[in-house]
Amino acid sequence: MVTQLTKNAIDSLINSTNPDEQYVIQVLKAPQSVAENLFKICISDGFCKFKKGYFVSDAATKCQDLKDLCIIKCKKYIDDSNHDKERIIISNYELIYSNIQEQIGKPIEYKQYKSSGFSNPEGSTVIPSQYLSRNAQILQQNQVSQPKQMVTPPVSNINKPTPAVNNTFAQKPAVTNQNIQRVNQNPQQMNKTAPVKQNNNNNNNNNGNNKNNSSLQISTDGDEQNLEYIRNLQPNGQPQTIKVRITKKGDLKSFKEKQGKLFSIDVIDKFGDECSISFFNEIAEQYDGLFKVGQVIVLKQFSVKVNNNHQYNKGDHTVTVNKESKILICQEDPSIPMIKLNRQFIQDMQNKQKGDLIDLIVVVKADTEVKTMILKKDNQQQSKRDIISFDESLIETEITLWGETAKDYDAKQGDIIVFKDAKIGEFKDKKQINIGYGTQIFMNPDEQLFPQIHDVKKWYLSLNSDQLSTIQKAQGNDTGPREVTSFESSLNILKEEIKNLQTDPEMKIWKEIRGQIMYIKDTPLYYNACFSCKKKIARNNEVWTCINCNKDFNEPDSRYILSLNISDSTDTIWVSAFDEVGQKILGVKGDVFRYADEDTEHGTETKKKLLMAAQNKEYRFLLLTKQERDQNGNARDKTVIHAIKDFQPAYEAKKIINSLEKFMVIEENNP
Repeated sequence: MVTQLTKNAIDSLINSTNPDEQYVIQVLKAPQSVAENLFKICISDGFCKFKKGYFVSDAATKCQDLKDLCIIKCKKYIDDSNHDKERIIISNYELIYSNIQEQIGKPIEYKQYKSSGFSNPEGSTVIPSQYLSRNAQILQQNQVSQPKQMVTPPVSNINKPTPAVNNTFAQKPAVTNQNIQRVNQNPQQMNKTAPVKQNNNNNNNNNGNNKNNSSLQISTDGDEQNLEYIRNLQPNGQPQTIKVRITKKGDLKSFKEKQGKLFSIDVIDKFGDECSISFFNEIAEQYDGLFKVGQVIVLKQFSVKVNNNHQYNKGDHTVTVNKESKILICQEDPSIPMIKLNRQFIQDMQNKQKGDLIDLIVVVKADTEVKTMILKKDNQQQSKRDIISFDESLIETEITLWGETAKDYDAKQGDIIVFKDAKIGEFKDKKQINIGYGTQIFMNPDEQLFPQIHDVKKWYLSLNSDQLSTIQKAQGNDTGPREVTSFESSLNILKEEIKNLQTDPEMKIWKEIRGQIMYIKDTPLYYNACFSCKKKIARNNEVWTCINCNKDFNEPDSRYILSLNISDSTDTIWVSAFDEVGQKILGVKGDVFRYADEDTEHGTETKKKLLMAAQNKEYRFLLLTKQERDQNGNARDKTVIHAIKDFQPAYEAKKIINSLEKFMVIEENNP
């Protein structure tokens, strides 16, 4: 019986000092899903605790039922000691006690424990005896070297009535992209064919009540002879057999107009050919939740049709599973690739048609942040993240993520993102990159999964400031205004480039500046706007009236129109800022200043304090400068704060390190 935690287990796991040891540790917080087949955990050995623990592979498939404070035995973990960041990656574990209701010992943070010479007087590894007596130890589930399994739907469930599903094709807006599969893992993890955590809650394979678990049976049929390749499939009705790897699985969907259900998987064979396999109606319901991304399967006795919809289905043919089909879950086959990337460049989207798919590897130009939008269609709030990125074509484009996907991808400057099956869209006759129903996103993927990543990293690190300044924004099919973009710059350089607006008035200049706010004009600070159209409204007796919308409001929406002076180490400049940026700078909504203006006794002092508190603060500003004309036709240069970020010393230090790395690469390439 296990009676105590393993002392110094955290340090041993981080440094991989004893790969064969099975460490007993406490999970302080239940695992949280952060990506497909990736769960974050906070663990303790009684003396120290560590927040950067992760469950992958087999551990990720069964960890969703773990509770706070449970005790596990780490049976397998990945040697990550050569990584420049401290983290613990556990690939398999055994649950020892699930009924623990207190923290073992008084663990301190690992860094503090390490700096104190691995000393913690209040630490302890002893598990209280009252928990031992409850006989909570659970037998390990042996999942190693399983024979092939045949996936066959239970006959008794075939005729069951189809339950209602809320997320129909018609009800689900395209912008939500709940079907995007997040992949942020190493190829070794994919080799273990761990299941993807689906967006809906019906696919939890670890739930003991899951109806699909009874569908997995041990198969004595190991016949893999007469295999056909995807490229040779024929829609002739003859029995065919393929061996493939699952690269993507969609969610189970319901049709609104017709009674029916559908989900599909994308697969790849040893030659890198791809196709989509579809499951309909009761077949879809019974097979849903049984497949895992990265899994190798053999499929027999299926229907083949010519693919007439390349936007949603892969390859020249589509495969449909029927009641006679047999699916064998196989052992890992390294001859079948993990994923296929038909990489193209941003400039190539100009040669594509609307709806075409494209695979991209891009570098993030600047840090991104999540914004909240109000959709005109239904006035619902929606999260949005705009990722400005570029590639070796020295063309940049803006890719927008929506919904939960926007929240998940905290893209930073210099991050490398792979978009597989992004969709070509058009807006105002300009080509753009959209995230479609089947788009997959890989954030900073391993080079073993995408070998092209190595060359992209090397190219990016070798760029100098002159090359960065030549990056052009994708303009679509027209010859619209030129946009000059760069990474971190300075105000004196910006002012020099503003002079070019005299000869090229259509040009737009983007600059990221590290500077501070010197002064904010106290009038005008805001305007009173309509909540619907955001246009200026006027007071009519006791109500506020919007002529444009023909609506009355008890109060207006006071939105910022700030004019402020910012500076860096080289110069100063007057800039404008609007509502979202204004709220970030002043820390309050514009309504607060309206209330202050109405307060004749204390309002002036309130405004003064708020404005003074916002001055002399340092930020990173993303500035847009362009030429505008007033009502009389007179031209003037206007600089607007497009986005703003707090000054972060750790991030600034990282930028310095990155600059040094780039310098070293340049020195190596130019001895």
